[in-house]
Order: sequence, then structure tokens, then C-alpha cells
Amino acid sequence: MAGLAGRREPVPLALALLVSVLVLAGCIGGPSGGGDGSLASDLTVVIDFEGFEPDTHPGRLAQWMPDGAGGWRVETQDRAEGAWYVVDGVSARTVLDALVAAADATGLEVVYHKEAMGAFVDSVDGVENGEDGHWWSYYVNDEYGQEAADRADVSDGDEVRWVYMGSPFG
Repeated sequence: MAGLAGRREPVPLALALLVSVLVLAGCIGGPSGGGDGSLASDLTVVIDFEGFEPDTHPGRLAQWMPDGAGGWRVETQDRAEGAWYVVDGVSARTVLDALVAAADATGLEVVYHKEAMGAFVDSVDGVENGEDGHWWSYYVNDEYGQEAADRADVSDGDEVRWVYMGSPFG
């Protein structure tokens, strides 16, 4: 058996294609984001409506912070540029979980749907995708999201920023 140590049997093409498709569809584990899927705490979630008015508190800068008793304390300021919400102290596993937790704390409604490639946000507090060519997109620590929101893990101390933005491609 000497001489066989480095030899590998070829993988049948059909099996290799099946595994590739399953990995791309997210059915088989692989890198899923910046974390390890564990619960991250002390996240900051920013929800920026980019000048569009949500159903709740249009035209305000609002910052929610844990009140130490299991609830939330909010500070608001008038803001002519549109609504911009900041929620500190959020715990979540994924970018989508962070948005939903922030929405729960602030009373905003989040609507999303799941597809084979993952979950995508449809609207936040009545501001729906497609209005004037704008769509909900996210950044983690100022890096544009490259995968579905339910597949992008977060880590302790991350800033997750959801922005209702026009296409960067024109």
C-alpha cells in the first residue's frame, strides 16, 4: 500500500454539483457571517429612513436605551431630515434578529419574507421597498451586507445599520 498515501478517489461530478448547490442555497453549513451563531449582546441598531416618513414619530431622532428594569427609555429630538432611530443594548444572533428586537423595543412594525436564499425585509413601520426606487439594506460596522439578513451573524459590540436607500448603481 505504499504509494497510495496521497491518492484521492475522484468525486463523481453529480455529487460535487449537488454539494455545491446545497452550499450556495444555504442548506449545508458554511461561513454565515461575522459571528459563530451565538447570541451577541450590546449591539447598537440604527434604523435610518433616509428622509421618508415612517408611521411612528416622523421627523425625529430617537435613541432607545435599556432602563435597567427590563424596559426601554427613549430620548427624542426634532430632526428635519426625517426619522432616524438608534437602539442600544440589543441582543441578537443575526442582522434580522437585531432589527426585529430593535423594532420590538421601539414599537415599529417590521415585515419580511423568506426565500430559498434567506429572509429579506419588505417594510419597516409602513415604509415599503420600491418607493421611489428605495430598498431596505443593511450595514454591519459600516460594511454593506452581502447576504440575506437571517444569515448574517452579529458579534458583541457590532453596529447594525438598516438604511432605506436608493440603488447605489443609479
